[in-house]
Amino acid sequence: MYIDNLVMDNIIEFMQWVCEDLDIEEPGISFLEAENFPTETTVAILKSNYYTIFYNTNYIPDFPYAESMYYLFFATAHELRHIYQLKKDKNLFKDYISSNKTDLKSYNRQFVELDANKYAIKKMDEFNPDWDIYNIKETMKNENY
Repeated sequence: MYIDNLVMDNIIEFMQWVCEDLDIEEPGISFLEAENFPTETTVAILKSNYYTIFYNTNYIPDFPYAESMYYLFFATAHELRHIYQLKKDKNLFKDYISSNKTDLKSYNRQFVELDANKYAIKKMDEFNPDWDIYNIKETMKNENY
């Protein structure tokens, strides 16, 4: 799949902004087909051994200014928070359970996921208060995450 330069530029610009806030180095970026992710609905995943965020091509919008870019930005802030967590304390992931090994609610209730989601919501609210695509904030609020 060809990834439009505008999509890449938008991701990179957003990533730089978040990395500055977290005081971390920018990771690499790569794009893979859905079958390379723990679940088909995984938007992005951090591979810390590669210091790279891999994005699921199923979630790459056809037009970079479409609302779906917000979903990529949310995933970016979330994964960057995981880099920050690893930098602070690798033991946070000691008992981590991958999304394909548990149910979604249990997965999202893990400390590192709660923290990454809360941070991503905070950054997205700063970026654009009207960003809440797919009602992420409301879903997390209703599920008591």
